[in-house]
Amino acid sequence: MVKCSSFSKLVDSANYFAGLISGILIISLVILVNFEAFMRYILNSPVWYSYDLVWMLYGVAALFGGGYALLTKTHTRVDVILERVDPSKERIIEVVYLLVFVLPAIVLLIIGGVETAIYSWKIKEKSMLTGVIPIYPIKALMPVALTLFALQVVSEVCKVLRERS
Repeated sequence: MVKCSSFSKLVDSANYFAGLISGILIISLVILVNFEAFMRYILNSPVWYSYDLVWMLYGVAALFGGGYALLTKTHTRVDVILERVDPSKERIIEVVYLLVFVLPAIVLLIIGGVETAIYSWKIKEKSMLTGVIPIYPIKALMPVALTLFALQVVSEVCKVLRERS
């Protein structure tokens, strides 16, 4: 259990940091969208790259926020089953849910994300809107963020197992 504890601390720290980065990206998004609205509607001079930047920043923020949301228990949960279960069994159900549903789904997304990122890097993919802004670095972040999310799932399972022993 010592290894599990060390693993959880490392993963929790990484996802906490990723959550902070996501927060900074969200603040950047607010500034960028307001800047674009000001340029477009007040100065009548829209910024050609703002749409691409907005979706890239939002995508990265959302992806890296997943593990953080799980870590801080701020993710969306439907407690239809858990509200009817004894509190002592609630964590066991959560572990089963994480291992049977969440982790396999994330692994499939990681596999697809790696394939997508490799292809995107091979063709040096650029934005379809502007044709200038490279998007392959953003696509490469998808499997990284999903791996952090998967590791956070394992960390949460470790924590439950540590509590039960």
